[in-house]
Amino acid sequence: MFRQALGLTRSFSTSAAMMAKSVKPPIQLFGVQGRYANALYSAASQKNKLPVVEKDLATFKGFTETDVKFNNFLNDPILSRSVKKDVIEKTLKKQKFDEISVNFFGVLADNNRLKVAGDIVDAFQSLMVADRGEVAATITTAKALSGKHKKSIEKSLNGFLQKGQKHIITYNVDANIMGGLVVEMGDRLIDMSVKAKLANYKKLLSESL
Repeated sequence: MFRQALGLTRSFSTSAAMMAKSVKPPIQLFGVQGRYANALYSAASQKNKLPVVEKDLATFKGFTETDVKFNNFLNDPILSRSVKKDVIEKTLKKQKFDEISVNFFGVLADNNRLKVAGDIVDAFQSLMVADRGEVAATITTAKALSGKHKKSIEKSLNGFLQKGQKHIITYNVDANIMGGLVVEMGDRLIDMSVKAKLANYKKLLSESL
């Protein structure tokens, strides 16, 4: 089904647009990686296999990050598309990848897009994060926080969430901020660090002189 929908042609964007009509991604991504990710999301969603495909793509990306030979194979400009397609499909089948995932990477090979497979995987992951209503947040403090302080901060951040969303929080320690905290959430940056306050005071003093 996936292969028929995409047609294994270079006119992928047209096929992707047709597929997107039936299952609209939670957010719309653009560019080459966005079009492929949107189409894969649609295909996997139609088959109720989003979690399975997400796992396959994470495994694939792991291969590219740890296996030098595999990564060199993906980026080899000499190998023909047909050779890459045959090898990639056989390799992924041996790894027990789902048929949708196998066919998808076959499409990438056929369209000479394996070299941007990592970017496409990242784009697909963005769709899955949005699908689950997850909002990534990073809290940086000068010292490690206690469980009580973490709960207090998390409760405060809930006010920024929309219905159905949930935080995925990462805590970092950076003594350079000197105190206070820095919150990064989505496209928001809230810098309440001592370092930022001192820099602001210094700027005000210099402007008043």
